[in-house]
Amino acid sequence: MSWNNNIIDCHCHMLPGIDDGAGDIKQAMDMACVAVDSGVTDILLTPHHNDGMYCNIREDIVSAVEAFQLVIKNANIKLRVHPGSECHVTPELPEHLQSGIACTYANRKQAVLLELPKHSLPTGTEAIIEQIAYLGLMPVIAHPERNAVLCNEPAQMQDWYERGWKFQLTNQSCAGTFGDAIQDTCHDWLSRGWIHFIASDAHRSNGRSPDMREGIEQIAKWFSEETAVLLSRDNPGRLITGEPIVDMPPSHVRRKRRGFRFWRG
Repeated sequence: MSWNNNIIDCHCHMLPGIDDGAGDIKQAMDMACVAVDSGVTDILLTPHHNDGMYCNIREDIVSAVEAFQLVIKNANIKLRVHPGSECHVTPELPEHLQSGIACTYANRKQAVLLELPKHSLPTGTEAIIEQIAYLGLMPVIAHPERNAVLCNEPAQMQDWYERGWKFQLTNQSCAGTFGDAIQDTCHDWLSRGWIHFIASDAHRSNGRSPDMREGIEQIAKWFSEETAVLLSRDNPGRLITGEPIVDMPPSHVRRKRRGFRFWRG
């Protein structure tokens, strides 16, 4: 398939010693090698910001990405890395983004990756995201399939999609690694055209790894190669260049009934 050597990962914890991802430079280099071997050309590195354990301010992330790029270049690893962060949705986040404390995708001040809790949408979550959008930043919701409220209330997902907010699924969720229910949810949301990106959310060189091929292959089987390319290369690439993100066109969304459980709405 044409995407085999043209994957762009827009959610990865590869920067060494900065959060719960790669613990040291060796682990980070191992992850970089796995990424390249599996067809990844570019990665937006997204360490946690203000999640209760890690802060990781923009200046430190940009410096760390520049240093890591030099290390992998000197090791002849053919991978381009770009700054970003995975921002926990807190009342302080809009101010952190406005003042430049928190890092946006590719440090462009155009789009930001947002992390929600697993089991709830705390009071005020939607208002905080609205504030971020009001600042002119495009919200990208990381792994919404891991949030229990969104999984059980597709009307909430649809509302956010219609506001222009974007959604990123995790590769392993689409591949079925986290179980049938999560995979079914991914298929349903994809079939509705609500999803804009697939990413690794990698933390190690194995297990939660940067190898995204299984999830991308599953999307291609469900729908089309064009859909897989849009979510794994074209739209992630637009986060780097600053071009507008493209919704899945109706021609890409060809639902294949394979025993999945669908919501009616």
